[in-house]
Amino acid sequence: MYVLDFIWWIPKRISYYRRRSWRTVNYPDYRTDTQVAKCKSLAVSPIDINNMCNYLAFDIDSDSIEEVQAILNTLPEGTKPLVSFSGNKGFHVWIFPLQPIQTSEAIKFLKLIQDKTNIQCEIFPSSENSKCLKWPLSQHPKTKKQEVFINPINPKHEYDTLIVLEGLHSEMWRTPSEVIENFVKQYPKEEKRKAHTTSFKDNKNKKDWLGVFRHENAGFELLKMFDIKIHNTKLGKAFCCPIHKEKNPSANFIYDSNGFIAFHDWHCTKYGLDSEFYTLPELYCALKNKSEITKLDPQKHAEQAKELAFLLGYRNSVMQEVLQKWLDATKVLYKAGLLSTDFKQIIDKLINTVYTVDTIFKTLIHHEERKLWMQILCGFWQNLFDRVWVICLKKFFCEAFDKLDIAAMSNRWLARQAKVRSETANKALNLLCVLGILEKCEIVMYGNKLAADRFKLCSIDSDLVLKRYQALGKPSLKKFNRNLVAEKLGEDIADAVFRRSIP
Repeated sequence: MYVLDFIWWIPKRISYYRRRSWRTVNYPDYRTDTQVAKCKSLAVSPIDINNMCNYLAFDIDSDSIEEVQAILNTLPEGTKPLVSFSGNKGFHVWIFPLQPIQTSEAIKFLKLIQDKTNIQCEIFPSSENSKCLKWPLSQHPKTKKQEVFINPINPKHEYDTLIVLEGLHSEMWRTPSEVIENFVKQYPKEEKRKAHTTSFKDNKNKKDWLGVFRHENAGFELLKMFDIKIHNTKLGKAFCCPIHKEKNPSANFIYDSNGFIAFHDWHCTKYGLDSEFYTLPELYCALKNKSEITKLDPQKHAEQAKELAFLLGYRNSVMQEVLQKWLDATKVLYKAGLLSTDFKQIIDKLINTVYTVDTIFKTLIHHEERKLWMQILCGFWQNLFDRVWVICLKKFFCEAFDKLDIAAMSNRWLARQAKVRSETANKALNLLCVLGILEKCEIVMYGNKLAADRFKLCSIDSDLVLKRYQALGKPSLKKFNRNLVAEKLGEDIADAVFRRSIP
């Protein structure tokens, strides 16, 4: 039994998971690819070789079954939705039309449901070149759990997914195509929305670093980061959309009602909806992740905005101090053998490029510096300690935007960000403290429980760091613990780092 056996149309493309990455194969190549036929983790495009849509789906990347139910409650009468558990976290809401429908109609339908529910999630299809979505019965690459259909009222109740797929193949549980088409036709057209940037508006424009996003060249500098060439770099002038990669002009940069540069995506107009306006951080997030552009929640938006402002050249005195300490510590950590060679090669090029003045944009010669920081902040680091150390940098410089040199980090938060176990994240932070690179300043309470510690980057004493690491016997994180520190470095250092109770 192969996953591919339960697809009743000819998809335009298929993705399969092999050797720690997804690989996409277009029609007809995937028909003769033995890896595709036998793969247990398969993702399928909703678009067939005739550019018609064969399924509609909402990808909800959270554990909130309430969001699933909100979407189900908004669907028009006659829709026959199915819900699946992704195998890790999150859910997929599927709608299978009885007959293939126009892709533009499918996109209108999905976006209208999104507008009604105000739920931000990825939709399939999102364009004529839609990405692939993991197909039911496929294994999740991380957990090895299968994607299965569930009861949305009781998510713990799983349906026999094989029987459901066989039923879909024979046209059971499919939605009449006219239900989708009539909903799109009958939905009243709303007033055209004005360009706005709510995430910036909520800040009341009081942050000095937000001035980066008012600069008329900010959008074009962002595109330059990703080697996207625009010939006409004037506000309001149309260019080819970098998200949808079309040959004809389909996007432009404009000033929004708050004076910030906004990215104007014309594709919603193409599909019969109002034009969409996105902030530069939202465009940056999409380009970085090679995904469709979507609205970001306030916390995610703030993180992306600070990262982008930094890459565009914003610096303040606290940030300069933090970056210098981080670079100094990086050299020592590499010398101690904790960081990878790849990491060190990038850092070597950055050592002499930390600036001490506030500025918005660098001259052309500094474009290479920006590229190096992008490799650090946006790259995939296989070495565990590399990942932890980059996350620490991101956290510290986010706080430095508000001129703070202290950052709160919990084990769980760091574990999620670095994709490691909570115990491993805890040991990594404690090792950095023992070596004198980080210092625990105070604790953060949530009710009566310890929620996180606040850390500060120390002024680096290279000899002390190397001496302590040598004294510990250069342990792996697996072997690093309080008893080792107490035995090799003394109880005072162990007590300062490994708190057994709240002081």
